[in-house]
Amino acid sequence: MKRWHILLLLLIVAFIPYASVLFSGQNLGPTEHIQTMVTADAPKPDYGWDILQADGVLQFLPWRDLVFDSWRKGEAPILNPYQLAGQPLTANSQSGGFYPLHILFAFVPGSTGFRIILLGILHLFIAGTGLFYLLRNLKVSEAGSLLGATGFALSQFMVAWAPLASVPTTVAWIPWILAGILAENKRLGFFLVSLATAMMLLAGHLQFAFYGLFAAFLIAFCAIVKDRKSVALLPFAAMVVGLVVAYPQVSLVLKNSQTSHRKNVPTEEGYEGYAKAGVLAPFEALSLINPKFMGDPSVANAELGDSGIVNGYWPTQVKMGANPAESALWISPVVLTLALLGLLIWRRKDSDDASVVPALVLMVLGVLLAFGSPLNRLLFFHFPGWSATGSAGRAHVLIVLGLCVAGAIGFDRLNAKNDGSKKWLSIGLVPLVMLGLGFNVMNMLGGMLGQPGDDTLSKIITVCTKPYLAGVALTALVASAVLLLVTSKKLPSLAFVPAAILAVTLVGQHPLAGKPLDVPKPAIGAQERAVFVSRNWDMFGTPAATMPPNIASLARVHDLFGYDSILDKAFVEKLKDALAKDPAPPQNGNMMLLRSKEGITEQQFSAWTLLGVRQIQSPAKLGNEYDPRIITADGASTTDLFDPNLPNPRKATIEYDGFDHQIITVTPGTTDIVIKDRFFDGMTTPTPNTTVANQDGWRHIKTDGKQTSIRINYPGRNNVIGVIIGVLILLFGIVNTSRKHESNSANA
Repeated sequence: MKRWHILLLLLIVAFIPYASVLFSGQNLGPTEHIQTMVTADAPKPDYGWDILQADGVLQFLPWRDLVFDSWRKGEAPILNPYQLAGQPLTANSQSGGFYPLHILFAFVPGSTGFRIILLGILHLFIAGTGLFYLLRNLKVSEAGSLLGATGFALSQFMVAWAPLASVPTTVAWIPWILAGILAENKRLGFFLVSLATAMMLLAGHLQFAFYGLFAAFLIAFCAIVKDRKSVALLPFAAMVVGLVVAYPQVSLVLKNSQTSHRKNVPTEEGYEGYAKAGVLAPFEALSLINPKFMGDPSVANAELGDSGIVNGYWPTQVKMGANPAESALWISPVVLTLALLGLLIWRRKDSDDASVVPALVLMVLGVLLAFGSPLNRLLFFHFPGWSATGSAGRAHVLIVLGLCVAGAIGFDRLNAKNDGSKKWLSIGLVPLVMLGLGFNVMNMLGGMLGQPGDDTLSKIITVCTKPYLAGVALTALVASAVLLLVTSKKLPSLAFVPAAILAVTLVGQHPLAGKPLDVPKPAIGAQERAVFVSRNWDMFGTPAATMPPNIASLARVHDLFGYDSILDKAFVEKLKDALAKDPAPPQNGNMMLLRSKEGITEQQFSAWTLLGVRQIQSPAKLGNEYDPRIITADGASTTDLFDPNLPNPRKATIEYDGFDHQIITVTPGTTDIVIKDRFFDGMTTPTPNTTVANQDGWRHIKTDGKQTSIRINYPGRNNVIGVIIGVLILLFGIVNTSRKHESNSANA
């Protein structure tokens, strides 16, 4: 096939999961659930609450919106001024503030939700093409490579994680790193590994980036053992170069993490909780056969009858934090069957052992990390920062990737060894055997995991899975039919046909989506800070909240609270003191909320005014409007300054709250100003005879009294220049090396 034919096919494959979302004008994530928190009269959704998928709306939609907005304004996305009195944006990593594709897509017409969908399609395409070229470097046929690439792009993992945009964006570059390591042209491979490493780190999800680099390191090491040549060391150097290119963003993240509320000292007690909730339970491997054996969390409560449960995903009854995306192993019975066949190659003396090594490395590493092993303990206690991460089970992405590589190899083996004898037709029975195994295991799980003598869990499993069992059986039958077609050689001998058939069988895969979120701007001044009262935060039902965390950013409203993976420990303590309790709900330690079922007293509000708050927003209108000042002035006592009954003689106002700088307008003669926005090390001011320093975590400005406008620059605003230069150099290296390689091939 011509190169453009292959790329077009893989682009069509990437488009399949997003087609219904794109044409219906929806946005990713459970937006309708979030809408009920934003507007009280919003209709109740007809599907269940998924607390993990909600992060796609609560985190990634606001983050991407701010990043796109900042680049359109010509500013670096250093801070989000609207949450947590000024919250690091690029330094939270997952916002991907310096990611080159985010910079480019900032200028694509359309809404942020639309751009996120386009980026999702693009990254499925990147993932598919990366795996295709990885497989071609392993000497897999075009047909087998297209099959493996299609299986990975349409896997449950890549589709289920789509609303949590940093995950597929990061994972998409792992196949390219491996393709570069195994490339015959070592110079081209060097640039590919460097660029893919940099892009993976800049994409934002450092936990998945670590899994990718770990796998790449092991596969590169295997190449050294096999080749025993110094050139085999190039991939290691290339990964270092990629890290250097990404360092301008990574350095901000590392600096931010030093004051994180999650920073801790590894303990046995901490490891016990990590191992219990973070790794996959053995029964979750059942999703490899079919994820519907686990039920579906999107099922509305009313559909569960009198079962007494509020979530159609039964593993939540036996494991805290269980979620389909957290155990998304499914790659279709077709690819799984071919993968089992491909993994048998290592037993054959006449086979190329090296070709299956990457698949084995990926799968073994994925199993060790995802299902728990001494390797987890080693990382937890001895790898810096690892004890502050969670969900080691997410390493199952390596299992999925390894199975797709093995499936492509298995397809070639089947095609090469198929001599027309009937013994090969038995391969078509494998999905049916797995189906029977799945049914039997599912029926036994209630007794194995439930309380002795109590069949409650068995009944719950039945309620959750019964609606899907016919579909599960049909899926297995279709897979058997496809495999029989392949083994009988009745298909046209065209490279794209097996991949096209596989893609058709996976058309039903699509990410969770809903109507675009409509966030009306509350009646709050442009530079006023508010708090929003929530009744609760729930894992299994739609929470009762006024303005969910981070959604205020979409309305460009300053909210004292928010939601981020890295929060400043000192500021969290300030929130605790002001609330006189922990602002984080038990379900999520990264979420800062004002939870209250009673009215807000003036005494409580007085404590919040010390944090710059001027309004309370509540569904029951529990609060009153207070003095709108958000800047303190020198010379006033704390009591007088925040007394809402006093006159409002302003000495300074915030003229502009930007993403990489802030502009303050001051009254002539003013020499001392304290801004109730968080101070960060490295903040500077180019305003003459003016300084900005830290005063109890706030921005303390001293000037000569002659200035009427003061500018504060945020640290790291010029770091992106290094990223852009590094990426452009690597792109030039790839293009130049590719041209020379093609020219030499043509001359040969």
